[in-house]
Amino acid sequence: MESISVYGYNQDLCIAPIPGVQQQNDMETEAQSYHKLQEGTTACPLLGLPLELRVNIYSHLLPTTVEVEGKGVLWQRGNIKVLSTCKQIYHEAIKIMYEEAIFVIDVAWDGVTFAYQWLLSTGLMPKTTLAFPDSLAWRNLSCVKKLHVRIHQVDSYTGMMKYNYAGRDPLTAKLKEQVETLCKSLKEMTRLRHLGVDLQKCPHDDPVAMSIIMQPFTRLRNLHKFTLSGNSNSDLLLKLQA
Repeated sequence: MESISVYGYNQDLCIAPIPGVQQQNDMETEAQSYHKLQEGTTACPLLGLPLELRVNIYSHLLPTTVEVEGKGVLWQRGNIKVLSTCKQIYHEAIKIMYEEAIFVIDVAWDGVTFAYQWLLSTGLMPKTTLAFPDSLAWRNLSCVKKLHVRIHQVDSYTGMMKYNYAGRDPLTAKLKEQVETLCKSLKEMTRLRHLGVDLQKCPHDDPVAMSIIMQPFTRLRNLHKFTLSGNSNSDLLLKLQA
């Protein structure tokens, strides 16, 4: 039976260690591993192939994402042993894995998280959430080109019952604050080109509140494609695309 433990999938994504644990020795450990791999070994045959062919091989080997109708973006398990071959292959392959995948980010009143859901051969789709961006190594995250953001709005009743926070204006302000936090990270992701934002269904339709929440996205630059879906309107999309 295929394991549904999240541990193995975290390894596939090369998720960063807990902040403060062994991060200072990260580069040193990588260098030591590289030298150990080189001792007593011959040149890797894979490096004798043209880069275009190596990229094609990486794309077939590594974990990637697929969009499934009605389910959203799912990760497909891959083989990451190629990342341990040598330093050059590691940097080439990890870049391809992060560039080709779609990363799903959830923005809610109480925080910003990476929504990590994967597809098993059994058809099961286990999932977990991880803090964003702290759970992902920045040197890898900087390679991301495609991001899908889901913004979860709540009404006053839900805000009061779930977060002990009432009133639509305070809830809107707090959600905008979380979007601003996300956008600060996105500005550091210099290779980001495709950004999709989905306004999740909310009991009320308040164009003013939505414009306030979405305002931080207008300061992003270098995006080639911006899409807006969900509980939105065409005027808001035109403003964000300007």
